[in-house]
Amino acid sequence: MKKAWIVVAALAALAGCKPQETLSIQMDEVEVTDRMPGERPIYRESRPIVADLIHTRLELRFDWEKQHVNGIARLDFKPYYYPISEVELDAKGMDILNVAMNDFTGNEKLEYTYDGEKLTIDLGKTFIETDTFQIEIIYTAKPNELRVTGSEAISEAKGLYFINPIGENPYRPRQIWTQGETEANSCWFPTMDQPNEKMTQEFFVYCDTAMASLSNGELVYSIDVGDGTRLDYWKQDLPHAPYLAMLAIGEYSVIEDTWRDIPVNYYVEPQYEENASLIFNHTPEMLEFYSKLLGVDYPWDKYSQVVVRDYVSGAMENTSAVIFGEFVYGDERSLMDDGNEDIVAHEMFHHWFGDLVTCESWANIPLNEAFATYGEYLWREYKYGRENADYHLYRDLMSYLNEFNRGKAVDMIRFDYDDKEDMFDSHSYAKGGRILHMLRSFMGDPAFFKGLNIYLEENAYGAAEIHHLRLAMEKALGRDLNWFFNQWFLDNGHPQLDVEYQWIDSTSTQRVIVRQTQNIDEFPIYRLPIEIDFYKNGQRIRKKAEIDSQTEVLEFEMQERPDWVNFDARKMLLCEKDENKTTEQWFMQLEQGPLFMDRWEAMSTIIAENDSADLEQLIIVGMRDSFWKIRYDALDVLQNLDSEKLDQLLDLVIGMAVEDADNRVRGKAIEVLYDRFDYDSPDMYYDFTQDASYYVAAEGFNAMYKFNTSDALKLGLREIDHVLGAYEMAILTAFSEQKSGEYFDFFARRVRSYGMGSAARMCGMFADYLIEQEVVLMLDGANVLKEKAMIAEPWWLRFSAYRALSRIADELESREDEASVQALEKVQKMIAEIKSTETHPQLVSAYKRY
Repeated sequence: MKKAWIVVAALAALAGCKPQETLSIQMDEVEVTDRMPGERPIYRESRPIVADLIHTRLELRFDWEKQHVNGIARLDFKPYYYPISEVELDAKGMDILNVAMNDFTGNEKLEYTYDGEKLTIDLGKTFIETDTFQIEIIYTAKPNELRVTGSEAISEAKGLYFINPIGENPYRPRQIWTQGETEANSCWFPTMDQPNEKMTQEFFVYCDTAMASLSNGELVYSIDVGDGTRLDYWKQDLPHAPYLAMLAIGEYSVIEDTWRDIPVNYYVEPQYEENASLIFNHTPEMLEFYSKLLGVDYPWDKYSQVVVRDYVSGAMENTSAVIFGEFVYGDERSLMDDGNEDIVAHEMFHHWFGDLVTCESWANIPLNEAFATYGEYLWREYKYGRENADYHLYRDLMSYLNEFNRGKAVDMIRFDYDDKEDMFDSHSYAKGGRILHMLRSFMGDPAFFKGLNIYLEENAYGAAEIHHLRLAMEKALGRDLNWFFNQWFLDNGHPQLDVEYQWIDSTSTQRVIVRQTQNIDEFPIYRLPIEIDFYKNGQRIRKKAEIDSQTEVLEFEMQERPDWVNFDARKMLLCEKDENKTTEQWFMQLEQGPLFMDRWEAMSTIIAENDSADLEQLIIVGMRDSFWKIRYDALDVLQNLDSEKLDQLLDLVIGMAVEDADNRVRGKAIEVLYDRFDYDSPDMYYDFTQDASYYVAAEGFNAMYKFNTSDALKLGLREIDHVLGAYEMAILTAFSEQKSGEYFDFFARRVRSYGMGSAARMCGMFADYLIEQEVVLMLDGANVLKEKAMIAEPWWLRFSAYRALSRIADELESREDEASVQALEKVQKMIAEIKSTETHPQLVSAYKRY
């Protein structure tokens, strides 16, 4: 799963956009409960398998009005080892109508008990290890009536979702979709909802003939059964974990593609049909790349990808049928700027790491998520080169360090979590990917990828824990790796290094002193195999070393003193690091460093020192760098340069705005032109608004808006319904600052129709606009926000509308005229109604805190 953090805004994809307003709802981090002296610590073991679920056959009909699932489940079991006389199933919030033993000659009713979550069935006899048996359960699932909570990665846990079920919202399609991870599929069918269980499946799905269905495996047949209903039969013969079972139903265009004769299909709403291959860019090429890299061909019947509305996470790797949230939709221009390759790669890599080999317990979730995160790096490295991939890896490091610095320092593989959802964090994802990168660097590519091949082949269609990975890597390398897994996967924290350089002239020795400054009472002393480069006149010599003590003094004999030294030359360590280089040495590293991270470290350090003369040189060097991020940040630094030094750089910045190879850099150069240089060129800025890139077009519009507001607003009115991405947001930001009812409908329509982060940001922008308007228009807008706050999915989107409505109330309260007083009373009633009808526990809690 690619998680969708509960940070709602126009989320800046990759290099990003600047959000105008961000809604941040931090989940409370629950510490391990205090225990009495002598009490055993929490240990979240793998769930036992007593009765082994072999096969699941479902017959499913849907009551859209009630949002119910009427199902018949036939489940095949065998005793795992010991004889059994009962079976316990996960089945949350269902009406159990009948339970029977199906012996294929007739159904014998079985006694059972049900507490709303666990269905315990008396089998009426004892079965032994060689027996198999089938239980039939007739049930009604009511997922929308469950009171469930999710996590930072998965904001709801109802399992199955009806979107706009009775068509009350003309701006949203009617859909059904599921989300099983972690243990939510048992909200719509009885099962053994645990990751160490594996089953095959058959789903018989009754749906509207105007709609397409998608599930795991192969579509065996589709039959029109009359009354506008169709029966679709989906069958998967290869076993996978129950949480990976999925279903999606909606009015989709299905675009067909192939890879090695395997169907590769894209399910999108009809208006996005022409862009489907761009939305899921390079899918067949990725399948080929990963298959060859791992030496294990993609193992499933097909590869389908579907986009759903109001999704509760980023995306989910359901076996052979991946679900994505609507944020992946776009047109050719927006997808040029913000493509979806990372998330497509992430979910695809899961089909090996997560689907083919599944973590045996949620404590081992990094075996799924760390690999999928590193799969993004591998794709970028192959397709776009190492610098592109290294920048992505650096962002992962920052994600982990941000979590660490907020006070979360936990083992990667941890059995003491308070809730399984706590495992879906930046440790499991971002830190895990970085650890795998270090392991690859230490082992070398041949051994690393051979180890992955062994891991996948030895554990295919089964469940694994972290030691299965260690043993596979040891088999490939022929060396003990306990030290690596113990300090990185089975402990917490990371090294904090202070690196000092000393030249000993009398012995022609370069000394490198490395101190591990992390708190050794909390974190280990790390063993760190590294490489160090020594540069002289642009030439380098590489030396290997190992750090394994709190203070390590490394000495290297040299023919002459190096100009500069590059510690951790591969830039693979997961660490925080301080180095005592001179400014001159940092500049040499900036100009000579072969890796993006070499130059990024140098640039960041020089900026931190913030000497004006150094910044001027930094900008000139940085704007000519080969990698876009260095050029981008050099332009950003230019904002801090003394004004008398700007003129000599104007032509260079104009050249970057017009000709740079990267759209993000071009957009940044335009921003610098109008914001820092105060440079006005109406024709040039208008031309920028017509650029293929929305990044560039947005900044061209912002420049027009600064120098000629009237013309910019007229252009915005012409463009607004034909553009997306950064350009749309730039126009709407300008509209939000106008005291005119002319722009009301543009915001109201988007608040009603947009979902996820886009709608959350739109609620904030709508509030910005409304608080500048007359009372009558504010009330009209308040009704739009109330509607969103009452019906939007997921729950945090309702909260964003509630917050925007509260801002309207605050503004009305600040006004003293009679109309405002009366309007405030109406808005306060709206707010009270929203709060009184809300049942989602996280949202109720958020209302109390807000």
